[in-house]
Amino acid sequence: MLRISAEGLRVYLETPTMNDATSIVEIANDKEILAMIPAMPDPYGRNEAVQFISFAEQRLLLADDFHMCVRLPGGELAGMCAIANIDRINRKAELGYWLGKRYWGHGYSKEAVRIMLGFGFTELGLNRVYAKSLPENERSVKLLKSVGFGLEGTEKEDVFSGGKFLDNLIFGILKSSYRDDIHISVER
Repeated sequence: MLRISAEGLRVYLETPTMNDATSIVEIANDKEILAMIPAMPDPYGRNEAVQFISFAEQRLLLADDFHMCVRLPGGELAGMCAIANIDRINRKAELGYWLGKRYWGHGYSKEAVRIMLGFGFTELGLNRVYAKSLPENERSVKLLKSVGFGLEGTEKEDVFSGGKFLDNLIFGILKSSYRDDIHISVER
């Protein structure tokens, strides 16, 4: 079990367990969320949640990916945030995140991303973190820019979803340009 938090922030990140499967299904199986994350199965059922949790547990054991629940102070699961596709040689990784619709507009995603970036740059020794977003996902684009990511380009027809190819915007941030005064706490 891994828990990552930062003083002064309302959310914390924690390894998912099988006890989270029902909550993950409830908040992930929303057409608006699924439309913005082409890699997620639609519909998103219990089997998908159980497979994801097993995958996340294995990746954590190998320290290859860190797929974490975004939790509110009382432990309620609000969504997921991850550092994945870690390239240890080039010291870079991909950031991903999503929150259930009822948690939108409260700043929880931004807090989760700040914690994960702090973890990536300080604990994992990353030099670069990148994130992808569909151009129409305005909330995600705004969030990435608000924490210091810069638009690096467009990956044309990068994903196949809904019977068509979709572009992805790619954003990046370097450790040298990351400006945040949070201090993360890691509990293993």
